[in-house]
Amino acid sequence: MNSISRILRTAVAGLITIFITNVVSAETLILNAQYSIPVTSNEELAVNTFDLANYQVNIESDSQALMSFDLPEDMTGVRGQKLKFALKGKLADGTKILSSRNGKAICKGLWVNMECSFVFKNINTNERELKKIVKAKMPAHELEMRLKLLKSFSNDPIGVAKVWK
Repeated sequence: MNSISRILRTAVAGLITIFITNVVSAETLILNAQYSIPVTSNEELAVNTFDLANYQVNIESDSQALMSFDLPEDMTGVRGQKLKFALKGKLADGTKILSSRNGKAICKGLWVNMECSFVFKNINTNERELKKIVKAKMPAHELEMRLKLLKSFSNDPIGVAKVWK
């Protein structure tokens, strides 16, 4: 009976150690990020960048992480559109590959200071709301340029996010 008791205690202690190690190693990073839509002229640089709200990375381990953020309403016309991307792998140079039903991200650098190239899919847009939002926020001389750029984004949703602490 003593040996069974010792085996059970050892097993329980091992499970507790594994649980504590996993809980302690998990980390949530709250970061800043800006997303830029590719442009074809220098003039468009004034209207191609958006702040990503609620940007965070939940790191479970070196091979498990979840990046999430809200797409700006003034980029899609849709409020509260949260996107999540799971870490799928890392290349030898540290480049991170993330994906989800909303697309794919290729990220270079540390979690707290990186640049990610995104190809989005399944992004909700509301063109009528977007026009109202942009019209209320932008001066007239930038309005048409921003709307043209956002129309391009809705047809080809690609861009780059810069992340920092």
